[in-house]
Amino acid sequence: MFDRTGARAALLRFDGDDEVHVLLPEMGSRGDEIYRNEDGSIMLRVTAQGGVTVYTRQIRTGAAASELASVAPIAPQAIAAAQLNERVRLLQIRAARAVGEPVQFVVPAQMRRAGGRPCGRCG
Repeated sequence: MFDRTGARAALLRFDGDDEVHVLLPEMGSRGDEIYRNEDGSIMLRVTAQGGVTVYTRQIRTGAAASELASVAPIAPQAIAAAQLNERVRLLQIRAARAVGEPVQFVVPAQMRRAGGRPCGRCG
């Protein structure tokens, strides 16, 4: 599933996989849109004519994809505060290794859902 409803990023989830990839768009040649994941790898290319190529670790040269049906936007699952804190801790370690110095992420004490409502499971 490919969800471009977000203002700054698109979401991609493969059938049978719970992982949701956050993709950042950039303009390519001939008006193509290129979508990269957090490590900078290209995961999708959408041509100006609407053609889509998907890139994975197994298919590095890309494979054509097509739209099968319209689906609802991908909604993130609610997680408990402890799970969020652990995920942030692991991301801090990963970022610190990448830049070679300590990195600190700050998570708001009260998370909010889209639309501004407090998230009961996140706070």
